[in-house]
Amino acid sequence: MDKASFARGMAFLQAAVQVTAQEATLHAYWHCLKDLDHEVWQTAVVAAAASHEFHTLPPVSAIRKAAQRARQGVPLTWEEGFSIACRAIRQAGGEYATAEDRQRVLGQMPGLLGELAGRMWLTICHSDEPTILRAQWRQAWEAAEERGLEIDRLPPSVRPKRVAVDLGGLFRMPKGIE
Repeated sequence: MDKASFARGMAFLQAAVQVTAQEATLHAYWHCLKDLDHEVWQTAVVAAAASHEFHTLPPVSAIRKAAQRARQGVPLTWEEGFSIACRAIRQAGGEYATAEDRQRVLGQMPGLLGELAGRMWLTICHSDEPTILRAQWRQAWEAAEERGLEIDRLPPSVRPKRVAVDLGGLFRMPKGIE
């Protein structure tokens, strides 16, 4: 986003909440939000203004949350993710799936869904307590989702680096057993 787009958005936001921000406040907001795309910025400003209840500027975190929703759309719920993962694992052959099949299935699952399905693949296959399995999935999903949201809300310049997982390496048989 450029400064002119930012200025228009902040003017709209100040008018909507009936507050005039000081120059230092505008500078701080610019520094924390300048990485947003123009379209995402516009959507986030309108959403933040519409949901803010007080005659103050919405905090940067509220604007970043609105921007995140604008970028990602409606995320899967843990229940939807659980259902998709169980069905995909079952169709791939469960615990008897080859490493290539596991890699293919997990590669088609976006983000958190693929990560969690990969970590819980064998647990899903061996569980004979569906209620406990659902609770474990939900707890893991919600914890990972909250951590991911916290990280994604930060400006890119201060985000911790994510470690990429080599899913192919997770499913290779040890040497000599192949």
